[in-house]
Amino acid sequence: MKKVLNIAVDTETLSKRSTAAVIGIAARAFDPDGGCVEGEDRGFHMAIDATSCAMLGMDFDPDTVDWWSRKSDEQKKQFEVTESIKKALKYLSLFIEDIKLLNEADIVRIWCQGTDFDIPILRNAFVSANNDRAEKTIPWKFNEVRDSRTYIQENIRLMYPNCEDPYSVIPKRPDWNKHDALSDVDQLILNVQWVTRQLINRLAPKPQEE
Repeated sequence: MKKVLNIAVDTETLSKRSTAAVIGIAARAFDPDGGCVEGEDRGFHMAIDATSCAMLGMDFDPDTVDWWSRKSDEQKKQFEVTESIKKALKYLSLFIEDIKLLNEADIVRIWCQGTDFDIPILRNAFVSANNDRAEKTIPWKFNEVRDSRTYIQENIRLMYPNCEDPYSVIPKRPDWNKHDALSDVDQLILNVQWVTRQLINRLAPKPQEE
């Protein structure tokens, strides 16, 4: 059986479009079942120079730019040191390849929050930054993308039919800093692992009474 390496990714952007300018990328390897993964402590987090995205014609939404401008100085610290989008994507690919080799994995499986944001944006970034219409530089296969939002919401609705907000039943990391890409990745991982544990516990055979 082929060994699968699961990696959660998150982006921070200056637009909601699939062609958005990217200002932050984060990733971390994890086991959805809660087990250990080699290199899971080596989270990837890189801030990106927005000018390098502008030079490639990526999208800037004035409302999103203004929203970021009103964030606290503490939240903006994550963007103090930046790289070009092309270098950031290269480093992301190297990070994924290193963790893949470390775990002797055959397949890389990417998890993200929804299918209409991070993955289309990263896909466009790889194509634009590398002039890669054939998409050979993307370090995962299109059919190995997993949507944590659907996984979480649909399973929680099955387990808790009366729950109006599926995310309300999942514990929050005490250090979770929303819109910090690596912090969001870590919360995504907690969400997936918590739901998986609930499913395993419910599906496990019950001990028979004597």
